[in-house]
Amino acid sequence: MSAMRSKTSRTHSRAACAFILLAMHVTASATPLQDIIDQMADNSWARINTNRIEDVWPLPAQTPGSGTPKYVIKSWTGGAWDSNHGYAYVWGGNGAPYSGNEVYRFSTDSMAWERASLPSRSVLQGNTYANGKSLYLTADGPDHSPMSAESYDNVVYLPMVDRLAVMGGSVWPGDGRDYVAADGVTRTGPYFWDPAKADPNKVGGLAGSQVNPQLFPDVLGGEMWENRNSVVEDGVLVGPLRTNYGKTAATVIDGKDVVYMASYSTEGLLFKYTVNSLDAAEDTWEVVGTKQGGAAYFGAGAGALDTNRNAFVQTADNKLIFWDLNNAGPTNPSVRIDPLVLGGDLFSPSKAYGMDFDPILDAFILWKGVADLWLLDPPDVLGSDGWTLRHLTPTGLAPPALSANSAPGIYGKWNYMPGYGTFIGFNDGVSGDVWLYKPLSQVPLPAAVYLFASGLVWVVARRRTQPERRG
Repeated sequence: MSAMRSKTSRTHSRAACAFILLAMHVTASATPLQDIIDQMADNSWARINTNRIEDVWPLPAQTPGSGTPKYVIKSWTGGAWDSNHGYAYVWGGNGAPYSGNEVYRFSTDSMAWERASLPSRSVLQGNTYANGKSLYLTADGPDHSPMSAESYDNVVYLPMVDRLAVMGGSVWPGDGRDYVAADGVTRTGPYFWDPAKADPNKVGGLAGSQVNPQLFPDVLGGEMWENRNSVVEDGVLVGPLRTNYGKTAATVIDGKDVVYMASYSTEGLLFKYTVNSLDAAEDTWEVVGTKQGGAAYFGAGAGALDTNRNAFVQTADNKLIFWDLNNAGPTNPSVRIDPLVLGGDLFSPSKAYGMDFDPILDAFILWKGVADLWLLDPPDVLGSDGWTLRHLTPTGLAPPALSANSAPGIYGKWNYMPGYGTFIGFNDGVSGDVWLYKPLSQVPLPAAVYLFASGLVWVVARRRTQPERRG
């Protein structure tokens, strides 16, 4: 397909997207979450949690390491929105000191945090990683549960197979380790977690793999995790070489879950991972993008999928880049975005920001855990120019200034909720405050457009009009 689609095809694409989202909105209209959203003004925040995440932490004797579970949020960790069941998940840990691999989720039915599993015990192995660093595995081994990881933007939810997926990360105890088999060399993963098996009093893997089995012998194994073991096929690596600093976006294509994943900066490739069924043997990996001119984009960040233009956008190394997926393939180059920052505000697309795409607003929203946000507005025709950044200052109660318990970056802890037209995010590792952001009804136009291009105003405003209401 040509990268420069016609205006008619783009209009049809947006209309189809809006129709699907409208149908989802109708099914969601009677939920407690929708009641809250209906009361929110456009461009406003609402804090919705009725408890604190620390209320559902495991007992100290059931947590590994010397740290506390506050690092599950207060670290380089990711999260995902479960559109099937109305949960927001967070998963991961810290390079040191916390190695818990338990799952937490926020329920939009009860507006409360829940613990969905107990953590595994980690065991130092006699062998090491290929790079000589110490190898730790969970007590039941890599085929039954993953080690905790600084998961960055590597956590996604897959609605068609109903699984939370951990695509990778910097595996405990950090230093850029990846998921490997017991030999310390063979790459492994991704890991799927089954929401139907969630239980706050069961360990996520096999029985006996919990922390302190002598003190807690009655803890059962939930067998919640599955190692897809598909990143290597017939001894050949078909997925990313490194998943540290990964950026992902999940979507559904032809009725199948698909994850776009930008790999570790020095590799600089964009992968398409397709889950064809619950049979891991049917998983496929494809390279759909490469780094332009061999230039690497270092650093952590976030990725998001523009479903209207079919483009994957990411932040990294104080840059914004995208791949045009209409030209997907191993030679498809990344393109650096040179956005026009409106209003004279300074902006640096650092690792602090989470990012996701709003198909109704037809723009990206970026959040770094504080009151203000940024809106990234793409051009109709993909290219390095024509992107604009607008500083947003929402009304009402808003997230406070960063504290000692705030994460160093949002990464995947910021997600758009289809059907609700709203974003959900969290940043404080102890309180676990959950924030909703209800966007503007349409992208504001620069004053210069109103003054000097009155004919263009109608065209752009018409492009922004969508049939789904915000609530």
